[in-house]
Amino acid sequence: MANLVLFAMMVLTFVDVWARYGFNAPIPGGFEITEYLLVILIYAALPLVTARDEHVTVDVLDSLIPEAITRIQRHFMNLLAGLVLCFLTWRLWVKAGQSIEDNMITTDLEMPLAPLIYFMSILAGITALAFLIKAVIPEALTDAGELDDKNG
Repeated sequence: MANLVLFAMMVLTFVDVWARYGFNAPIPGGFEITEYLLVILIYAALPLVTARDEHVTVDVLDSLIPEAITRIQRHFMNLLAGLVLCFLTWRLWVKAGQSIEDNMITTDLEMPLAPLIYFMSILAGITALAFLIKAVIPEALTDAGELDDKNG
């Protein structure tokens, strides 16, 4: 899904730039659509990045720290990230409900924001679950991408 969204963003940007500079007629709401797609791209990829342990990390001092402490640190950071994302999931869900009540829409295309915010909340929740599983079993989910690599 993330690949399709990224491709759609690329095509939209390409066509929008050509239309804007070639014909002085940009795609109406092109910027809003790109924003919407960017949110979808980020939240769709987040659970997979978490499951595969592909987040950006800084390990400059890891060689100086004993393995036992590094293991504890990994558990703690996964637990902390999971709890933060649980909080984010809850707040996004509340915000989505508020956006329905307030009839929140985008400026130009008047697209409703609630479905996007619910989408963000659900995928943040899945990511939180992945972090919490990894806090208990660090090796869990890490090989989630191996099936993709074998089939792809």
